[in-house]
Amino acid sequence: MLDYDGSAGIWSTRSSVSSQQEYIAAADYDYQLSNVILPDTYYITTPQAKLFKDHPEKDGESGWFFEVLSGDSAGNSLQRLTKNSSTRGHIHQRMNNGISSWIATRAGQLDYVKIPLVPAIASEVEELRVANQGNYLIIRGKTKINFKDNDGAIFANLPEGYRPNFYWEQICALGGTTGYTKVTVNADGRMNFYGLDAVNEPAITSVYMYLTIPIF
Repeated sequence: MLDYDGSAGIWSTRSSVSSQQEYIAAADYDYQLSNVILPDTYYITTPQAKLFKDHPEKDGESGWFFEVLSGDSAGNSLQRLTKNSSTRGHIHQRMNNGISSWIATRAGQLDYVKIPLVPAIASEVEELRVANQGNYLIIRGKTKINFKDNDGAIFANLPEGYRPNFYWEQICALGGTTGYTKVTVNADGRMNFYGLDAVNEPAITSVYMYLTIPIF
C-alpha cells in the first residue's frame, strides 16, 4: 500500500467500539452536570441521576446517556442527555455556558405520575396526575377542595421532574354546581387555589383540573 508521497506504508486499525463504559458519580463533580466538561460519552445510573442538582428529569425510572461535545473558542460546550429507554425517547440538550437552560424533546407514550395532595385541604375524586410532554406539563383529574377558611392554601405538590420554570395560573370549573376557582402552579411545584365563585357552594363535588402548562 502506498502513502500519499508514493512510499510504501502500512495501515493501522483501531476498534471503534469501546470495551468499557464510563460511568460518572455526582459526588465527583460537586453534584453538577455543568462541571462535566471533558468531551466524551458517559453513562449516569438511575440513583446518580437523582443526585445531580441540575439534572432536568429525576424520575428514578432509568439511567441516562450523557454526551459532552467539544466547546468553542469561548469554552462553551454542548451537553446532551438521552434517556435509556427503547419506548420513550426523552432528550435534553443545553449549551454549558452558565446561561442556557435545558431544552427538552420527547417521543412515545406520556408517563403520568400521581400528584401528592395535602390531606387537610384536598381529597381525591378522580386521581390527579401529571405528565411531562417535553415542552408542556399536562395535569388531569378531579379534586375535592376544602374551601372554607383556606383561600390561598397549598392543596398539592408537583413531583420533581414535573414542574414548570415559571409561575402559571388557570381558571378551573367546579363540579356539582356552576362556578370556578383559580388554580396556580409555582416553579417549586406548589399548587394553590384562590377565590371561589359558586352558585351553590354546598353542592360543590370537585374541581375539574385539566391544565396544559408551558414548562419554559
